[in-house]
Amino acid sequence: MAPPDSSTLQGELLTSADLPSNWTVTAQPGTFGIACLAHAKAAALSTAHATVVFVHNATTTTLTATVFIDTLAYFDKGSTGPMATIGGDLNGCGSITAGSGSSSLKGSFRSLSFPEIADQSSAWQGTFTSTSGGSSVPLNVYVVAFRKGMALGMVAYITSSTPSMTAVQGYARAAAARVTS
Repeated sequence: MAPPDSSTLQGELLTSADLPSNWTVTAQPGTFGIACLAHAKAAALSTAHATVVFVHNATTTTLTATVFIDTLAYFDKGSTGPMATIGGDLNGCGSITAGSGSSSLKGSFRSLSFPEIADQSSAWQGTFTSTSGGSSVPLNVYVVAFRKGMALGMVAYITSSTPSMTAVQGYARAAAARVTS
C-alpha cells in the first residue's frame, strides 16, 4: 500500500463539524521563532503532512482569541523516532523568550499527566505571557502529541483563559480517532 499524501492526511484532520459552534478555520500560525519547537513541526522529516488551525470567537482580537491546531504527519520509516524527538524538544524547552518588534512571548513548558491516546501519547502545558503593542496577556498552551501506526499527530490548544481539561482531552481523542493512515 502506498503511503498517504498530504491531501489524504488533510481529510483525516478535524473539521469545523467536529468542534462546537463559534470555531472557524483560520490561517496557519508559525512557531513564533522558538527554536526548541522546530521539530514540533516535524513536516520536514515526514513523507506527508497537513495542518488545520481553528479560532474560537474569531471576532475577538488575535491576542485574546482561543486557537486550536491539529497537525498530522506520516513517516514511511515509522513514527516512533519522531515522537521521541518531539518529546525531547518540548521537555528541553525550559524557559522561552521569543519575538520581534513590539511583540514578545515569554514562558515555559512542562510535562503534563494525560490519559493515553492512540498507540502512544505525551502532553505538555505551557504558561506564557504574550505582549503586543504594549498590552500583555497570559497564555495557556496545551500540546498533546500522539502516535498511531505510522502517523504522528499533534494538537495544540492555546487560550488566554483557563481551558477545560475535559475539552482538551476530547479534542485530542477526536483528532486521534480520525487517523486511519
